[in-house]
Amino acid sequence: MRRGSAKNEAGLGPFLRGLEERLDQLDHGALVAAVIEHGRRLPAVERSAFLAAFDRPVPKGAAGESDRSISLIVDVRAFVAKLEAGDYVEDFGWDPEIRDKRSFGDESWADEMDSYFAAADDAFLEGDLVTAAEVYGLLLDAFMLDEAFCGASAPDEMIQTPLGEAKARYLRALYEVTPTADRPRELWDRMRSLRLVGPAVCLQDLFDASPGELPGLDQFIGPWRVLLAEDDDRAGGQEADEHDGGRFPFDVDREHRRLLLREVVRRVSGMDGLAELARSEGHRHPEAWQEWVAALEEKGDAAQAVKVAREAIGCITDPAARAGMADVLARLALDGGQASLAIEAREAAWTADPTLDRLLALAACESSSGAELSGRLERAAAAARANKTAGRERLRLFAQLVAGDLEAVLQYTERVEDLGWSGAGHPGSIAFPFLLVASAGTAGCPAGSLAEGLWFRIPTAVDPDGWYRQYLAPDARVAPEAVLARRDAALGLLSRALGRTPPDANLRARLLERAKKLATERATAIVQGRHNGAYERAAEIVVACGEAIAQAGAAAAGRSFVQSIRDTFPRHYGFRREVEKAIGRSPILAQDATTTRSRILPR
Repeated sequence: MRRGSAKNEAGLGPFLRGLEERLDQLDHGALVAAVIEHGRRLPAVERSAFLAAFDRPVPKGAAGESDRSISLIVDVRAFVAKLEAGDYVEDFGWDPEIRDKRSFGDESWADEMDSYFAAADDAFLEGDLVTAAEVYGLLLDAFMLDEAFCGASAPDEMIQTPLGEAKARYLRALYEVTPTADRPRELWDRMRSLRLVGPAVCLQDLFDASPGELPGLDQFIGPWRVLLAEDDDRAGGQEADEHDGGRFPFDVDREHRRLLLREVVRRVSGMDGLAELARSEGHRHPEAWQEWVAALEEKGDAAQAVKVAREAIGCITDPAARAGMADVLARLALDGGQASLAIEAREAAWTADPTLDRLLALAACESSSGAELSGRLERAAAAARANKTAGRERLRLFAQLVAGDLEAVLQYTERVEDLGWSGAGHPGSIAFPFLLVASAGTAGCPAGSLAEGLWFRIPTAVDPDGWYRQYLAPDARVAPEAVLARRDAALGLLSRALGRTPPDANLRARLLERAKKLATERATAIVQGRHNGAYERAAEIVVACGEAIAQAGAAAAGRSFVQSIRDTFPRHYGFRREVEKAIGRSPILAQDATTTRSRILPR
């Protein structure tokens, strides 16, 4: 059973400061009334604990306090040893409730973990920072153990303790009990070792973990900044994995380290420090540029933010980060009514790191004429052809098609594999439905046809990782409005391209012949390879192709094409059944087909 991890809404320091401000505004009578009203609304199970909060506190240093701390540490070590030994895990297997594999066993470990975290909280709040640091450290390190936990959810979701606050309190306690000279290195080493446990923690979280000031801050800040900068320099030569063009960091600590570096630079030197960091290290630390621009926006200096964003685009070397900054510049330009600058920024973003969203944004920018938009799309297609990043073949094809290069679909499908259409580099999922629609000229796909269903899936094929993907299957009608708008915008670009440069009869015939070839070869490969799970997909493309043939000539010709492929496999009854079912769903090829209207291309 999933318990869920509590979210830390605010650190203890900001909470207590806010509480104190509110209490200061109340006189004695109003304060008493507020406390009584709060108590009146408490659930019955919480009333005793609330009353106990007003009992006279036990003085610090009372007899037995040291013994309790020692006993707590011993108990926590024993608990962690049990986790490490796998005492709570009994089996590993399939859980039909979550439809995944997981470990089964004694899930009481989560309650024990929460109770020990609560004990660490008590030690921290009572000022016993040595005990708090020891207990927090043991418990947080336990999350790094392999195969130690059981439960239907991730270990951090099985407990109620917010790990972000626990980490902040641990590092605050560790900071205070560590000698001044050793604090920077000790703090950074422990941040790194716990990087996969809970959210990342910054210096501000340590400030917020307790209402008191962070002692020795003046002696800490300078060495802390030097340490982070030195570690960043050491990692500079091996920042990016060569796999995928260096888009993913080789040094998994890089993002956190640079976040901490920007934090300390801004605390010490303010906006000027961010500017200096961006200009000196921004080529490999693009987040400095992003934070500088964001700070200028927050300050309300939009003109300077635009100026800095333009400078950043020329300095940032990472393609994804440069594109992200160009996106920011486009937004700033649009907010400021600078349409031409917005187009320039959209083109820069697309060129640096092309995505479907960036192409849609580029096309949506205001233009004075259709010719200007066509030129913009042609430049986008040229930039896409020049970008040879693996896995973007579909996006390149899409960009060329929306720019009106209809011949591109023939080039991309000249030599393609019969199987593997779901692969990111295979153009079939885009090329095939486009062939069907383009070969029909301005008639488009009739509503409810199988070809229309394939056409609607083109945006998903172009951008398989898009956030809207989950909403498009199995029925697009349940999708949110924004999702359908995004899909329609992408398909609208294709439709308008066909409207601007409609294929002549010769090209339509060539497109249809290529569609027939793809459908025949794919269906043959699937059936002969006995890929039973793909029979429905094979039948779908065969019947969709038959629909296109029927639109180009006569319904009889389309049914004859489908019949010929079905009859090629007289003993493959599963495939033949799927073909019959697909014909029954087609408003064109079904025996009782009636005339239907097109809803793909503009009239």
